[in-house]
Amino acid sequence: MRYSSKVKPISYLKAHAAEVLATLRERREPLVARLRAVRRPG
Repeated sequence: MRYSSKVKPISYLKAHAAEVLATLRERREPLVARLRAVRRPG
């Protein structure tokens, strides 16, 4: 499983908490929360 599409910044999590939690409950997939920025390509 590739986690690259599951990496989100903390600010995104704070701004979209309800949506993120609903998605996590529905899909039962992990989410990686990063403190500073989204992942770097490559």
